[in-house]
Amino acid sequence: MKKIHLILVVLITFLTIPTFANVLADFKGKVTDATTKEPLIGATIYISDLKATTTTNASGEFTFTNVPAKGKFLVEVRYVGYKTTSQIVDLATAQNISFTLEQSVIESAEVVITGTPYSSNNKTNSLAVVSVNREKLAQSAGTNIIDAIAKVPGVSQVTTGGAISKPSIRGLGYNRVLTIVDGAREEAQQWGDEHGVEVDQFSANRIEILKGPASL
Repeated sequence: MKKIHLILVVLITFLTIPTFANVLADFKGKVTDATTKEPLIGATIYISDLKATTTTNASGEFTFTNVPAKGKFLVEVRYVGYKTTSQIVDLATAQNISFTLEQSVIESAEVVITGTPYSSNNKTNSLAVVSVNREKLAQSAGTNIIDAIAKVPGVSQVTTGGAISKPSIRGLGYNRVLTIVDGAREEAQQWGDEHGVEVDQFSANRIEILKGPASL
């Protein structure tokens, strides 16, 4: 009896092999542009339930081999610059299917480019730049913004009255010194001896003093 049972098990195994082989098939399709109808090369097609992925060829066509011949599966199609599309596909009735993708606008982060009149490497630049930050301005005992930066090498102040000072950079002063506040020229000091730089030292975040031939 044991031999008979063994033979029956072997026969049942061989008889079921063709049955499983028949449930596998190929799933083909094509991906095109929704507007131009041109094929999309390199689009990615993904069937999540089967963990199967493939890409389109030069004709926009793709093929999945050895997938179930029956069953409904979610098919997702992706392509750079296009909206991702997904569709439930019944493999029993749709052995060859077409997907059309619509173009999408790719938004990128804003890029701000700020230009400066001097190089970041002062060793190779003829323009000497000295920066005085807000903390140093607050620590100074000056009564105005020019007094606050008077200790910077090459900078001195010309005092013409109470709390009135004009900058002098390497011996040049008055209308030979240009003052720029947030990109706008500040020329109050050029009107006369009783006019200083009209900038509050406590409202400034940073002061940059430009010296050298390149500043002319």
